[in-house]
Amino acid sequence: MPAYVINDMKVTNPELLEEYKKLSPATVAQYGGRFVVRGGAAEVVEGEWAPQRLVILEFPSVNQAKEWAASDAYAPARELRQAASSSNIVVVEGVPPVATTGAAVRNYTKRLGILRKRDDLTYEQFHRHWLTTHATLCARLPKLRRYGVNLVDRERFPKFGYDGFSELWFDNEADMHAAFASKDGQILLADLPNFTSQIDPIISVETQVLWP
Repeated sequence: MPAYVINDMKVTNPELLEEYKKLSPATVAQYGGRFVVRGGAAEVVEGEWAPQRLVILEFPSVNQAKEWAASDAYAPARELRQAASSSNIVVVEGVPPVATTGAAVRNYTKRLGILRKRDDLTYEQFHRHWLTTHATLCARLPKLRRYGVNLVDRERFPKFGYDGFSELWFDNEADMHAAFASKDGQILLADLPNFTSQIDPIISVETQVLWP
């Protein structure tokens, strides 16, 4: 069942917050999360609540949300956030997914990148670069809807020909091509040789059947 982290922030150091914003996306992706709201304009329609900066994250479960919040991976970013702002944070359980019995909920254009690690890197080095440096760059792609990293357990699947694959969701193929043609997209692609020896991209259209 999905869960949501809701953070009502009062920013006290905008410059330091910008540093936090560079670090946090990779840690969120590492625990299967994604940004739903990230400081967008908020309008009060009832009551007296007036958030200065509202951030909402979605995770696959409450446990994964709490593991992310307490993780060593997130700790450096958390320290920056706490130095740059004061926060009121809650974790709330979402509604269970609804089966649609084959009816399409929404179609996304998905880019899968199937990767092999560089031969001179250990698996630990490969994983660390992907989940920190590369994931942070990927999270900056314009109009990227979701991003996931899947690491292959080589002890369990020693004969599998790849070491992992990424999943990038866009609303349509035009948005995807524009994202990779952008400045951030070119920086992302230039980083691939830093940790991979081969990447085989696949573009597909995903139809959501059972989805949170």
